Amino acid sequence: MTRLRFKVLGFLEVADETGRPIRLQHPGTRALVATLLERRHTAVSSRLLCEVLWPSDPPGDPRGALNSRLARLRRALPPDTLIRRPGGYGLNVHEEMLDSVLFERLLGEAVREGRRDAAQALACLDRALALWRGSAYEEFSDIEQVRLEAVRLDELRVTAGERRVELLLRLGRWEQAVAGARDITALHPFREVPHAHLMKALYHGGRHQDALAVYDRYRRELAVSLGLEPSEHLRRLSEAIVRQTIPAVRQEGDEDPRTQRRGAATATRRALVLRQEETRQLTELIDARPVAALIGPMGVGKSHLAREVLTALYGPGILPGAVLDLAGMPARVAAGLVRQRLAHGDPHETVLIDNCDEAVDAITPILRQAALDGAGPRVIATARCRILIDGCPALTLLPLAVPEDLDEETVRNSPATAFLIEHANAAGGRVAVTDRDAAHLGRLCRRLDGLPLALKLIAPRLATLTPRQVVIRMEDPFPLLRVPGDGRGRHTSMSEELQASYRLLNEQQRLVLSRLAAHREPATLNRAEALCVPHNLSVSEVAAALDDLVACSMVRLVDDDFEPRFATYNLVRDYLVHTAARRTVRHHTRAVAKFGSTREPIVRR
Repeated sequence: MTRLRFKVLGFLEVADETGRPIRLQHPGTRALVATLLERRHTAVSSRLLCEVLWPSDPPGDPRGALNSRLARLRRALPPDTLIRRPGGYGLNVHEEMLDSVLFERLLGEAVREGRRDAAQALACLDRALALWRGSAYEEFSDIEQVRLEAVRLDELRVTAGERRVELLLRLGRWEQAVAGARDITALHPFREVPHAHLMKALYHGGRHQDALAVYDRYRRELAVSLGLEPSEHLRRLSEAIVRQTIPAVRQEGDEDPRTQRRGAATATRRALVLRQEETRQLTELIDARPVAALIGPMGVGKSHLAREVLTALYGPGILPGAVLDLAGMPARVAAGLVRQRLAHGDPHETVLIDNCDEAVDAITPILRQAALDGAGPRVIATARCRILIDGCPALTLLPLAVPEDLDEETVRNSPATAFLIEHANAAGGRVAVTDRDAAHLGRLCRRLDGLPLALKLIAPRLATLTPRQVVIRMEDPFPLLRVPGDGRGRHTSMSEELQASYRLLNEQQRLVLSRLAAHREPATLNRAEALCVPHNLSVSEVAAALDDLVACSMVRLVDDDFEPRFATYNLVRDYLVHTAARRTVRHHTRAVAKFGSTREPIVRR
């Protein structure tokens, strides 16, 4: 069968495999082909084709007139090109013979090559843009069924042009970058990205005054036409041009600045001894993936680890501009900030999007698109709940290991104990693992689940209280687990951290959590279902709630040789008993005690 070549990036053209054109003279016939190409993956109904041919004044017999047009089209094309499908008609099109498909494939290849080889990526973009001969579906702007696809393709063309200018900047081809950026700004006077590229190209080419003139013209045009001001990013760029503080663009063949700074920064900073493996894993994720998710329970040290890794990679001055903290932001505001930050970020930098919990549903699609494009800055996203992005595995940060036994040697070798003693002595204490205090220090670390924030908050108390005195006063730990004084701000109160996590749960999850907390001992899924089914929850709802609670780090899985068991963290149970669900948990505790036996109940399914 003859494979036809279709071109829609301009006026419609059809040719056979040898390049010989197939002439389609009648406008109606050409409109039919354009509609069938735009909807090539589905059957196009006769009704829709009639609307395309006669949008306002249909003939007396539209079905007969359509059949006549289709017969004329069949004669113009090779056999088996126009086919009948269930529910309508279609064109037998090979995807690789359609120029719009080839354009998108080359654009995707350029994005993938962009991180490895700018010159190769530029060659792909040049091939992609060379396919264009005008606007997409240029002669069919009045056909509503085709217009949306044309707008999408035209937008991709502009995006490809912007990426091309960005690659020219990376390669140090200032004049070519200036020409490319001017072409885009002439056609799209309100797009900010090409104006930023033009300012950078002029600046690096030694034309500082011209770069500032571009900003002034853009600012005036926005104010007069739209009543708007340039973004903060563009204002900062203009200020950096005035101060001449824009860093030199890394050109192809230069060593990655992260590699240059990594050795010097590592030599001058103390290693993260207690998190060496997690530090290595997160560093490898940043190097290998465009988006790295760092998840774990409240107070486990996600933000601290991410900031320490960024500092080790880029130097201590990177943090003020690299961190976007979403704590307390409405989801819509957070999504807008993330989208803007990634759109204007340097491809060679890494952005930390911290505390994503309350906006995770809103920003996950943005992060997925960033991972798919792979052209913007690399991202570390921290959250207590799962962030699911294809091809970008998450790193789960667990609490510090607590001593399994309470003998002196085991307690001394525990990472949680080492962390607690270091912070206690830094606060003025004189704590050490001795025969007298070893067991109490071990119990304290266990009681606080090995969570670094909790250990850090309790550590100053050991400057005036002995480990034994602290342990026996942990029935209600929260008065001790806060920064002395007002304690305002994040990470100053364990109760507030738990409240933030609890606030994100729905009613079913809260009920299951309270039942599990009342049970005290780790429970199998069967046991947890038996505890919750009397409260009008089905076994599937209990299983789903448990999985969600594990995902948002309110419940932990306990290793078992036979089947996994679920347990609440000690501090989560304390929070439920003393604050959020005091009556509920105590009622459930009495019910569990009355329930009695530790044998596994059988849930009737």
